[in-house]
Amino acid sequence: MESPDGAEHEGILSKKKLDHKRFEDPYKHKAYCWLKNGFFYIQDADHHRQRMANAPVQSFDLLVWKAVGDEKGKFSLEHNSGTLVKLKADSVADGDTWLNKIRAAAQLAEKRKEEERKKQIKQQREHAEDEHRAKLEKERQEKEAEKEKRELERKKRLEAEEEMRKKEEVEKRRKELEEKERAITEKERALKEEEEQFRKEAQASPGHGNRAHTPPPGESPGQGAGAEGESEDRKRLMHAQKISAKMTEANSALQSRIKSLEQRIATALPESAVPDEGAQGRLEAIVEALVQRLDNEMELREQAEAAVNIAAEDAVREEKAKAELQIEFEILQDELMRSKGGGGEEGEPSSSKLAAATEELEDRIKILDDMLTEERRRADEATALMEETAENYEALQKKLEDASKAKQEAEKQLREAEGGAEAVEKVQ
Repeated sequence: MESPDGAEHEGILSKKKLDHKRFEDPYKHKAYCWLKNGFFYIQDADHHRQRMANAPVQSFDLLVWKAVGDEKGKFSLEHNSGTLVKLKADSVADGDTWLNKIRAAAQLAEKRKEEERKKQIKQQREHAEDEHRAKLEKERQEKEAEKEKRELERKKRLEAEEEMRKKEEVEKRRKELEEKERAITEKERALKEEEEQFRKEAQASPGHGNRAHTPPPGESPGQGAGAEGESEDRKRLMHAQKISAKMTEANSALQSRIKSLEQRIATALPESAVPDEGAQGRLEAIVEALVQRLDNEMELREQAEAAVNIAAEDAVREEKAKAELQIEFEILQDELMRSKGGGGEEGEPSSSKLAAATEELEDRIKILDDMLTEERRRADEATALMEETAENYEALQKKLEDASKAKQEAEKQLREAEGGAEAVEKVQ
């Protein structure tokens, strides 16, 4: 049972009997009344004007009961449904005091209710923000895990590609060695055939064999045989000189073609990136420089992709914040409608507060719209940068393929020139 201890105001009032008889005093019933924590309490009093502790207590919530003044110290408690409880003080001044105290207590209760409502809204908003942050953290962790997974797969793919490239390089070198061996065998066979042909021609000449030979007039048989032997030696020497001249000419043509290839490949890079180390060294330097530029373009492409991902995350966060503010805006609108529906003087302060809060939320939503537009613009710029980087990457890949083909062709021609030079040296 609620006691009057710590009451804000207390005293004796007369409570009107609604079903009194014709000549009966309607205000003869005395009651002990007090105000406490936004409630008005009534308990029967005895003829000595003392509170009857065992009597039942009536409580009236001042949020739904309104004090209405009357004349001669009288006032009423009126419920929102229209129910009335009429009371009377011993004097007009005492009645005015009770009326002012009740109204002040009602305003204080209304203020406490508003503070409690704000506290609940704040708690709900904080709870929603905590859930939203937890959800964003979970999404971030999932994205990090997915990114790590993609990075691991990319590393494995690069390792597999590197292993495959090494295998292809080993196989390529093995084939090159086999091709060199075949070329050397073929050249040795050709040299043996030429040597055999020279020997056969020498044997079939007039200075060899058992056939009779008539020397020219004025020349002895011994002198004719010696002259023919010298003629055959001269022929073989001239033949070897012709082969050497052809090899030299082929080598010069090959060097010209290598220089032309170098000029074609060097257009893809600045001159400072190509050191002067000979034909083979220059080709390797060009290829390495192209590979370096390709790696740089790959790094720029990854940075552009990261920028796109960050812009997308910012846009999602702004969209969610906007949705939360829109929900809070709708809640405040419902509160405003309910406040307007209640009517009376007491609803006006709440309506003005709700209107101010509504205007503040609309401003915040507008600011978030501008921020979301800016994030979308940044995402579009990052996407354009990524597309440009992808185009540069494809162009460099094509240049790298062209340089690799040119390098292989130059190496092949160099090997042929070296083989030809060796053959000439052997013949000489």
